[in-house]
Amino acid sequence: MDEATAAQAFEPFFATKPLDHGTGLGSPRVCGIVVQHGGRVAVESQPGAGTIMRVFLPRVDAPGTSAADTVEAALDPRGAERVLLVEDEEYVRELVREFLLTAGYTVLEAATAEEAQQVIAASRVEIDLLIADVVLPGRSGRALADDLRHQMPRLETLFMSGYPGDSVFVGEAFHPGTAFLPKPFTRHLLTRKVREVLNARRPAVATVLLAEPDDAIRRLLGRMLAAAGYRVVESGDDWAEPDPSVAVVIVDVGHGEPLQLAALRNLRHRYPDAGIVAMTGAFTTTIRREALDAGATVTLQKPLTDGIVLDAVARARRSPTPDDDPFGGGASPPALASCG
Repeated sequence: MDEATAAQAFEPFFATKPLDHGTGLGSPRVCGIVVQHGGRVAVESQPGAGTIMRVFLPRVDAPGTSAADTVEAALDPRGAERVLLVEDEEYVRELVREFLLTAGYTVLEAATAEEAQQVIAASRVEIDLLIADVVLPGRSGRALADDLRHQMPRLETLFMSGYPGDSVFVGEAFHPGTAFLPKPFTRHLLTRKVREVLNARRPAVATVLLAEPDDAIRRLLGRMLAAAGYRVVESGDDWAEPDPSVAVVIVDVGHGEPLQLAALRNLRHRYPDAGIVAMTGAFTTTIRREALDAGATVTLQKPLTDGIVLDAVARARRSPTPDDDPFGGGASPPALASCG
């Protein structure tokens, strides 16, 4: 490299390779790790003669602690939550994934923010924790977190960074109290920080199961319920083991007649102790009675508002038996006759 090129060797995203053949983040990360440990990196380079990078680290006289690593791993805090890991360096992503899996977590992974959104859309599951590198190719980890919070208001975030000091904050606006974990880190530091972030999360009021085929309505209900503190899960295969934590089921029983009463009866059989909120676009007295007889606790007529849905869920939680409200909530059913 000539002198001008060598001077930019540690600039983030600077690369001498063609586009799509490198991120320009390797050298800056090396520099960040070395500086964090009190060292420095020197570059010697001449065109046609090659490049030498010398790493200087302070001497440490203290003995190693290899024996303690085994004990530390045995004491790693464990969990069972679902984690989305977003890290573009494959070897780092594989290492972090292994740390999390051995600690009991379910891990979804992606290399970029765009890929992470695709993983979320394909999996259709609620994520408890996002672990993301601050600097990613394309959109940043912070921008991804902001987008995902709109979908999952109870989502917690933990950012990783290999840059020294406050340089990770340059050009990014982070929420107060955002959790960070500087690279490099050990298994124990990671699992301890993950547990710390998750333990600080506001506890869910109760678990609500959504059985709604329309993606847009399901996402809307999910955000509404999560913002109110509920844990939201989605209905899966009929043969899957029922989630014992489910307190309320919200099910769309279709439009008009006949209603999807078989699905409603199946949910009542699978969740005998849960309150069931049945919703549709057209409830008459006869249709409502059929839904109640099939196992519904509360009936709702679309269109819905936040207050109506949250009130229905609260009533369904209080008692799994049918309520006394003639039409539950939402708009009144269309009149079958009128005068005047």
